[in-house]
Amino acid sequence: MTSKSTRNTRLQADFERNRVEANWKKVVELAENFRAQTPSGQDGHLALLLLGEGKLELYLEEHPPIPANFQSAKLGLSEAKSYLNQCVCDHEKRMTVSLDAMLLLAKLEYATGDYSAALNRLSNAGLDKLQEKSLTMRSLKIVAESFAIQGLCLEQTTLNRTSRYKRADKHARIVRCFEQASDLTLLFLQEQDKISSTPSTASLPSLSASTNTGGSNSPLPPAGDAPEHKSKMGVILETALTRATALHCKAGDVQAAVDRHRSLLSAIECSGSQQMRLTVCMQLAELLMRAVSTASYVPPALHESSGGKERQAKNSEGSWKPRRYGGLNLFVPSTRSEEIILLLLISEAMAVRDAVLSQSPEFAETRERANSAATAVQDMLAAALAPTRQYQILIEIRAVKAHPQIRAVKAHPPDTGCQGTPRRYGLSRHTPQIQANQVLPLQVYERSMKFSWGCGHVWRQFGLALCSGRQPLRGVQVLQEAHRLQPSSPITCLVAAKVSFQSLNRIDEGLEWVRKAQNALEHPPSAAHSRNSGGNNSACPALLSPQLLLARCCLYHGIGLILKLQQTTVYSKSLAYRREAMQLLLRASELDPSDHVCQFYLAESYASCRQLQQAVQHIRMALCLRPDHLPSLLLLLLLLEALGETEESLRLVAGVQAEYPRSLQAVSVAVALQEQLQGPDVALVTATHMMALWHILYRNQLSGEGDAAEVASAHTAHPDQNSVYNASEDNDNASVCGGGAESVSRVEFALSEVASSVSGSHSPKPAPQHAWALQIHCWLTIARLYLRLERTNEAAQCIQEASSIFPMNHQIMFMKGQVYEHKGEVAEARTCYENALALNPHHTTSLRHLVRGGGESTPCEGWGESAPCEGRGSVSTV
Repeated sequence: MTSKSTRNTRLQADFERNRVEANWKKVVELAENFRAQTPSGQDGHLALLLLGEGKLELYLEEHPPIPANFQSAKLGLSEAKSYLNQCVCDHEKRMTVSLDAMLLLAKLEYATGDYSAALNRLSNAGLDKLQEKSLTMRSLKIVAESFAIQGLCLEQTTLNRTSRYKRADKHARIVRCFEQASDLTLLFLQEQDKISSTPSTASLPSLSASTNTGGSNSPLPPAGDAPEHKSKMGVILETALTRATALHCKAGDVQAAVDRHRSLLSAIECSGSQQMRLTVCMQLAELLMRAVSTASYVPPALHESSGGKERQAKNSEGSWKPRRYGGLNLFVPSTRSEEIILLLLISEAMAVRDAVLSQSPEFAETRERANSAATAVQDMLAAALAPTRQYQILIEIRAVKAHPQIRAVKAHPPDTGCQGTPRRYGLSRHTPQIQANQVLPLQVYERSMKFSWGCGHVWRQFGLALCSGRQPLRGVQVLQEAHRLQPSSPITCLVAAKVSFQSLNRIDEGLEWVRKAQNALEHPPSAAHSRNSGGNNSACPALLSPQLLLARCCLYHGIGLILKLQQTTVYSKSLAYRREAMQLLLRASELDPSDHVCQFYLAESYASCRQLQQAVQHIRMALCLRPDHLPSLLLLLLLLEALGETEESLRLVAGVQAEYPRSLQAVSVAVALQEQLQGPDVALVTATHMMALWHILYRNQLSGEGDAAEVASAHTAHPDQNSVYNASEDNDNASVCGGGAESVSRVEFALSEVASSVSGSHSPKPAPQHAWALQIHCWLTIARLYLRLERTNEAAQCIQEASSIFPMNHQIMFMKGQVYEHKGEVAEARTCYENALALNPHHTTSLRHLVRGGGESTPCEGWGESAPCEGRGSVSTV
């Protein structure tokens, strides 16, 4: 008797182990042998249950329960149905196998499309009245699938009465079913991972070790794709995991959807939930980006704050809840952008971890799937970082401490027995710990090149990130590779042309990029070549029509010719460049009449030719197309002043200052107009405000309290709002795109460093050059106004302050000469003008004063003796 009992116990253990491992062929084989030994009684019904369960699961492994398989399932599952029906007959209802058999029959009826029968079966089984208690792993999965099936069947059924309350009650019941199913699924995966002989050991802290490989080592697909690690959930549970969130979104309850996603992420991670975790992270980030504003954002709440009492209270909530992370120092995002960026960084790390470097043909499908997931995460990360202009995260993070969007605290070990592994909200030991003062070289696109080196879309995104992150030279080189992979994409060429004009001052190279864009539009490749180019070429015609792209090509070509016009000294070439540029701009306006940028450059070109009425006409048209375009407003200010409309120009100055109170360029133009129209004393007050505004915008960052890269990206994404360098009094060097001024500034920095190395009296200022160039402009503007007020000593002090920044700036040398002229020291003034010409031979204002012999200066050099619009309005709006 004891031997028989021992044999039954061992046999039941084999049954349970094979059921948990989903080894259904072995289950069927053991059940047939067991039935032959015990043909009747309770053991016989247990054998029938196992036979029906095994045949049901074997069939569903090959034919998932989807509508396309419903008809064939009715015949294929007939044998399994007969076995299970024998376990739920009337005189055997009290047997222990009856409940499992009824739940499995409900699954079988769902697989055949009989939703009503499945719901009736679950109702008879008393699914909603089951008591929460500890279950075996197989029972956990059966109950989880039953709740999921109940929710899916309720979705497919219709109500006879369309009462609003009935619909709300049905919706709430469906959501409860899916939430209960997802909780049981997570608990099942955690229990399975706990007893597994090969627990999950792939962790993101070892990501650098796994991906930082040489060219000879290409890792194979992750272990999750191996046969023994196939999905442990199945189609039904995979659907139920995120179905509740979808229903919340469909009903318009965004906060409930967000809370449900957070609940899934706060569960302790296991090997079976890694792919689900990546999906949920991406979905939650997308939901926050699309449907949650900064004002309506609600930070996640901690349900367990600390200590063992809290964990005991958690355990008392019920046995069907998954284990969640808990501890003293859990990381909880406090802002919307913080949570979005953290979720996407986690998603990117998880997606890159699963990337396949092997180029073997048998891994083509797995490689494509992993690359697509990683690319999707990177695109979302770029979209999330664009509003705050934190492009450095995409190319390189030097120190997390300086980045305000990512904060973390040191985490305590979890309670699961894995000592030393981090714990935080929504994260697990598979997620890298981000701590203050930690150097974190993410280099998102840099790392993605290891597995997506042939994808033109990734190269283009990388180039855009570099250009936006103040690395224009490297950005153009990356865009060149993107163009090689996507020769039919004119957008890539136009972006490279813009960067060449605006940041690199490579006019000929920019024009060549424009020609490549025109060639791509005129000679589109075949569909087969477009598919083989490894890029997302179909996005270009979807975003912009060929006519609009051709208009932008003509605009950029005209801008390039205007820049060449400003650099040439041959009059005949200058006329030819201007004539061709005007023709291109007019053609661009015909192809795209709604382009305000084209109208702006037409106005600027007419103003340069002294055709002020035509310029006013085009600039008003530009403002009709985009009323908030600051460069157009400033150019209109200058045109009104040139036409003598003093009152209107002053009213417009006041309006622009009120609308753009933090724009240095607007204040600079206001100073110039007030000096001309209201006198230097009024302009001096505004110039003092301009210096105070510079301190507000830049002083904290330049003193080391902020990240220099962050400051740079923040103030160069829209240079037309802060830059005054192009609207300075130096008419002869004003550049349409700012390239000429920036190149001169770079030369002056180099000369300044040389001078400091020789004399040792000056050390170059740290931080971005752009900010210091703006301060120089502020000091020189105030110095010029002091000279107008005959306050020579104060002007000399302002010039001295500017000299402490860049001692070898040609404008500083010119202003020193002006001071000497006011003092009557002609020889010293001539020396200063010669020094200014040595630094910048094209500075014609110094040349005129030198030829004149250091005579009395004009009241407002560069504004009074020539047309006010010459070279003005030259702001960076490409």
